[in-house]
Amino acid sequence: MIANDEFSKLRLRDFCTDNKYYREELDEHAFYLEETIPGIWFGRPIIRPDETFRITVSLLGFSEYWADIGPAILARLGLPFTRESTTEHVFESLGLPRITASSSPDDATHRSDIYQFHLEEGGGYEIECVFLEPGAGSDWLPCYRVPTRSLWDVRVERSDHDSIIKEIEDRCQ
Repeated sequence: MIANDEFSKLRLRDFCTDNKYYREELDEHAFYLEETIPGIWFGRPIIRPDETFRITVSLLGFSEYWADIGPAILARLGLPFTRESTTEHVFESLGLPRITASSSPDDATHRSDIYQFHLEEGGGYEIECVFLEPGAGSDWLPCYRVPTRSLWDVRVERSDHDSIIKEIEDRCQ
């Protein structure tokens, strides 16, 4: 993993200079300045607008229109993941998860497994990887009807993220 100070300097714009869907604006809760394109989100806390604290990359869905951006971002972070990455590959890279959860087996629209990891490396990170299982409901977009288990989303945030959010909440009271 890259060091926290390098992570903080990352900007989505650097990965998608000509993307017409790129937006930079205040999020709905006024906690973050967010940079987005569909499927990818970079968040900088409003009290530290020059520091990226959280990045979320969807490897399925709209990101198929710019399939190279998500993996390029993850590679820059030191996470060589793609939608084809297996659970074993993720575990080899991140170790065993500290939390594991699964969607309800009755949920016909999306069956998924969620793995949460804590890394001390680089200054500390919380990482969540969500794998989508085959057989999503027919009412979903075709890009979510995967033939094999696929890495769907990867969320990476600095370990000190929660303390920053608490500071924002305290200031709002």
